Amino acid sequence: MFQVKDKLKGESGYDLLISVAVPHPIHWGTAWAIGKAKTPVAKTYIPDSGDPYMGVFYDRYGKPFWFKYLEKSWGKQATYLAITNINMKQNYYSEFHDKIVEITQGFKFEDYMNTEPFVNNKVPTFAFAGTFYKSVRNPTNFLNYLCTLKSDFKFVIYKMGPNLALPYKEKLGDKLEFREFIPRTQLLKELSKMDFLVNIGYNPVLQSPSKLIDYYFTGRPVLSFPDNNINEKLIDEFLAGDYTRTFEFEDMEKFRIERVAKQFLDLIK
Repeated sequence: MFQVKDKLKGESGYDLLISVAVPHPIHWGTAWAIGKAKTPVAKTYIPDSGDPYMGVFYDRYGKPFWFKYLEKSWGKQATYLAITNINMKQNYYSEFHDKIVEITQGFKFEDYMNTEPFVNNKVPTFAFAGTFYKSVRNPTNFLNYLCTLKSDFKFVIYKMGPNLALPYKEKLGDKLEFREFIPRTQLLKELSKMDFLVNIGYNPVLQSPSKLIDYYFTGRPVLSFPDNNINEKLIDEFLAGDYTRTFEFEDMEKFRIERVAKQFLDLIK
């Protein structure tokens, strides 16, 4: 927060200033600089967030109540608040709802479409990449069901942070494999070698769909379900190579960086 505030000291005359979280102190420092500036830093200020700070539901740690004042500081200074999914609007403070606009994450598609050609694996091989949480995106029910299966398979987890799947390694043995996280472009190439990918617990009100965007680039079928309500029949279908009920991607063109950049520029008109 202090570093961003100091960097913006003396800056002025811009048409548009965008601050990006995570981390959220970037927003706080930007708002502080704008509030202290003798001349306007920019005509339009847009903080861009995938998730709110105080209103996020799946943190592993608590926050002091007074942090809400830091979050509200950038809400007051903002001309618009850009969020990746308008359904998440309810997770932000109500006094700023009239400022909220939906601007999705942006990707240069050409950088991510260079994946590996798919070759059938000897046994059904599927993967999950990302972070598990106890509150949302909890793999427990899925892993419990996998433990009941007698058939061969391999479940690969590219993990970040605490791993809720770790206790299942002893039960599943070689059927469960943990791998460290790798750079995104490399990860997509590895995921494109899987028979299918697993998406657990996606809720459009609580989360932005960054994982699903990554999965889209791999071209592989996606097994998607709520973490607390697995569909055993659907899992069996995927393990048998029947992907009829794969997750359906909608309007992926909106994630093109060219469109996203234009949305920001349109707001200053």
